[in-house]
Amino acid sequence: MNFTVYSTKTYRASFEKLDNRHQKAVNIAIDLWMSNPKADSLYFKKLSFQGENIFSIRGTLSTRVIIAKLDGDYYLLQTSHQHDKINDWAKNKKISRNKMTGVIQLYSDNIEEIVAAEQKKQADTTEATIFGKYSRADLLEIGVPEECVDGVLSVRNEEQFLLIWDLLPEEILQCLNGLMTGKVTMDVLLSQVRYARKQLEQSNEKQVLRATPGLIVYGQDKQLIKAMEEDINVFRFYLHPTQYRFSYGHFNGPVKLTGGAGTGKTVVALRRAKYLLEQLPENAAPILFTTFTQALVRNIRSTFKGQNLSEERLKVESLHTYAKNLSKEMEIFPDNMRVLYDKAEINSYWRDFTKAQAIDAYTADFLQEEYEQVIQEQHVCSLEDYLEVKRVGRGQGLNAAARKDLWRIFQKYENQVFKHLKMPMRDLLFRLTRELLENPQEERPFSHIICDEVQDLSNLELRLLRAMVPEGPNDLFLTGDPFQNIYSRKINFSQAGINIRGSRSRRLTLNYRTTEQIRSFAVDMLSGHEFMDFNGGAADISGDRSKLTGDEPQYYHFDQQEEEMNFILQFLKDSFGTLHMHEVCITAMRKNEIDAIEKFLQAHKISTVRLENVEDLSKTGGKVILGNMHKLKGLEFKNLIVTGLQGNSFPYLPQRYHTASEAEKQQILRAVHALYYVAFSRTMSQLILTGFGEPVEGLMPYRKEGSLEA
Repeated sequence: MNFTVYSTKTYRASFEKLDNRHQKAVNIAIDLWMSNPKADSLYFKKLSFQGENIFSIRGTLSTRVIIAKLDGDYYLLQTSHQHDKINDWAKNKKISRNKMTGVIQLYSDNIEEIVAAEQKKQADTTEATIFGKYSRADLLEIGVPEECVDGVLSVRNEEQFLLIWDLLPEEILQCLNGLMTGKVTMDVLLSQVRYARKQLEQSNEKQVLRATPGLIVYGQDKQLIKAMEEDINVFRFYLHPTQYRFSYGHFNGPVKLTGGAGTGKTVVALRRAKYLLEQLPENAAPILFTTFTQALVRNIRSTFKGQNLSEERLKVESLHTYAKNLSKEMEIFPDNMRVLYDKAEINSYWRDFTKAQAIDAYTADFLQEEYEQVIQEQHVCSLEDYLEVKRVGRGQGLNAAARKDLWRIFQKYENQVFKHLKMPMRDLLFRLTRELLENPQEERPFSHIICDEVQDLSNLELRLLRAMVPEGPNDLFLTGDPFQNIYSRKINFSQAGINIRGSRSRRLTLNYRTTEQIRSFAVDMLSGHEFMDFNGGAADISGDRSKLTGDEPQYYHFDQQEEEMNFILQFLKDSFGTLHMHEVCITAMRKNEIDAIEKFLQAHKISTVRLENVEDLSKTGGKVILGNMHKLKGLEFKNLIVTGLQGNSFPYLPQRYHTASEAEKQQILRAVHALYYVAFSRTMSQLILTGFGEPVEGLMPYRKEGSLEA
């Protein structure tokens, strides 16, 4: 073999999406071709619809690898097990060495056509172009391919820029994004390019090649696997302009980043944390990365650990766990104080208090709700505040005398907490927030706070976040999705003392994780339910779309539960050699359903691990992952099996639903459907739904008969 083969970042990203069987087929095909490039059986051929240097290698009947030849060497560009889709990807693609920079570039040559088509849809044709103030010569010199310059010069707004984001070379996108956002000037870029060109003129061929980002020499399979492991790290994910701005931008206050499942909010938050850590002064207070669920905390902690980031300067902890530890440090309660988490135990605690105080004018439920929803949520710290506060949604009106009476009751309740050494978690959060805010001289524990999945919090918890970091540049970075609000929280940033203005708020709309087929299926679960955004208005999911396409979800329904279990078992057995077992997650609504699946699979020698026991999702020892739907928040899996979907329990209704008011019933239904949306959108490529007994009518269009389709 007298040529070298290089794998590109785009190739490695597409390779990662293949299952184990197709990955092996692709590797074998490439190795066979490299050993005998003229072998006809490999169907190495030039694509008839493409330029002179774009070729295809066939791995299986459907698997293809797109490959390019340049200066006598070859570059792996893309792979897929869907023949038509990879051919569509290859159309209009070009690869060449840039005459000005020497960098090898992959791009599409129809950018001008794409921008023109989009501009026809938009009414405003007088809008100035973004890059019109730069000359054609300058754009060429910084490395914009000649075929792309006119298209770049015609771009009028960020929406049009997003359309061509995946069609330009990566290093050019970073340059253009910097120019668009004002992070860099053309003079600086030209100086960098001219300096690099002088360096390259004195370099040998291999050194010149290293100037191209993302190229790795393809040799043995182990080398490719090693490169893949490095590339799929979250900190090297490709960023769109909006993501880049929020990852690395400077902001004069709190930032809100929202978006549907799979739009990259957590990726941006992780990058943001790393960026802020790199800017953090030596003696500054640490950074907190927090979220609601422990499973997500463990996964994020393992991600940061792989980056060798300081655990002292970047703390990763759930908000409740950190609040409990901070309360002890500040000596807000004795060391032997027990914190109550269980809702039933907290309800009982209020009933015991009401009975012990011989309170007849108010029920225990009323007192508890008034204290939680008014006193705590609106941070009422004095009788004067309570006399003035608005009690929207509380129904029963209260005059001044009643409020004074209730305030005395709440003071007795707070005293009892310390007497009995029992404190509900909400009470702890409220006291900690009050302590921090009432002592302005108290040093705030953090320089910056990043909170992921903010929709899971309440106004009480948001106010605590506000209290734990001093107001100033880059203080709070909050990400979330109103449609993933599975706890029926009604949060309002401004009511929690968090003021976000203008450009410090953005919604991401492009889904990178889930195929369009699965995304739209998951979104259907939200139909008929209204969700509120974080400012008190109606949330909007229109305009969301997925970058990937794939198979429709599949619904397998059985007469008996035993048949459902046997189907899952057979699927796992049939998947040996095709899927890694840790790439499969099985979920259900209730814990007892997961317990039954675990017992059944283990009895048939299938190794499993519970999600709550997993520190790093990539290191489960080849075991199938099990977890109920609530624990899937913020996580992702290649293949997801959702069990227990049958007519008599879909949608799942908790016991309290049957005695709830009509308004409460709607709230419960909305939260349940949000949970289905969360669960279904966790998977990257395959969603399998199972059930027994009465089928779910809404899932019948996805029903499959017989054994699982290949």
